Amino acid sequence: MNNTTLKSTILGAAALIFLAGPVAHAASPDSKLVMDGRADYVSQMFNDDATAPGGARPNNSGFKLNNIRADFQGRLGEETTYRMRLNFGNTSAANNAADGLSSFLDYAYVSRTLMPGLNLLMGKQWNGTAGIVGAYDPSDFYLIPRAYLDEYLAGLIYNTGVGLNYSVAGQWFALTVTDPGAGSSDPATGQPNNSRQVISGRWFGDFLDHSLIPTLGYISENRQNQTAGTKDLKNTYLSAGFKYTIPMLDVEFDYLANAYADKTTAGSNDSTTTAYLLARYKMDGLKPFAAYEMSTVLTETSATTEKKATINNFQLGVEYYPKKSEDFRYHVVYTNGVTATDAGTGTTVNQKAQQIIVGMRFKSDFMK
Repeated sequence: MNNTTLKSTILGAAALIFLAGPVAHAASPDSKLVMDGRADYVSQMFNDDATAPGGARPNNSGFKLNNIRADFQGRLGEETTYRMRLNFGNTSAANNAADGLSSFLDYAYVSRTLMPGLNLLMGKQWNGTAGIVGAYDPSDFYLIPRAYLDEYLAGLIYNTGVGLNYSVAGQWFALTVTDPGAGSSDPATGQPNNSRQVISGRWFGDFLDHSLIPTLGYISENRQNQTAGTKDLKNTYLSAGFKYTIPMLDVEFDYLANAYADKTTAGSNDSTTTAYLLARYKMDGLKPFAAYEMSTVLTETSATTEKKATINNFQLGVEYYPKKSEDFRYHVVYTNGVTATDAGTGTTVNQKAQQIIVGMRFKSDFMK
């Protein structure tokens, strides 16, 4: 099935569910059908060194519609719920996951209550960590910290497997075991070996009458060497952070540290670390904010040479909510960033970028 046929099938199924909405709502009052997304005008301006990797980038601008999603949630019984979310912003019809599911699916799982506060999840579910910022709604990202971006590009955010969620007194714990894809293929059949296993653990706390939310997260990714096919490798993703909130102000901080075995050079480890800070001032209908990212990417290009890229991004923005509901907003965001790269020669090459985002965010539950 090609991309066009698959997209038509998904859109047709969504349209059918929309038409059946009133009947489904009457039969299951706990059901939800949430449509959400973001529409932006994005302008990017670059001032790179001519010797920058890939050469100097040209300025560009244009309209972008992203994060168009349909989120179906409901109850299958007194102790069982389900969730399925279609993400129309994804462009690939299928991924290399062992479950064979299309990447159009963010979520496709059933949750069963085993005891008060304890739930068993089976299916495609959230597997990521990345601290406070990792729990954001995707439509609320204006600046994706580099370490979290690496986690996303590695396909570790939504995976199929089994998970346990436990909540008590405001504390939330999760343990997930998934197999997001193969690390190698059988040379005789060309079929992927299910050799990539991911174990993820997360904790979100709740202190000082909900004003302090600390978090810890850890992912262990075990996989075979794609070239040798025999050596087990291990990548790790660690996150620690907190959110402190008072009536007029939110402050968030995350520290993310990723380590990759044999990613570039056999016998050597690459790494990415990120410190991310955000402060948001909450006014009546307005939310101005400022964010800062400092990331370091270390790449062992050989046994004796290390490439170092240092990323500094500053961001200022404001969100305007014309009504008290946060289901619709306008936003204007400015980002200024510099990536300084030393390929191991002692000479630094700079890539400078500015970005302006002007747009709107929308969300609606069609079952209400």
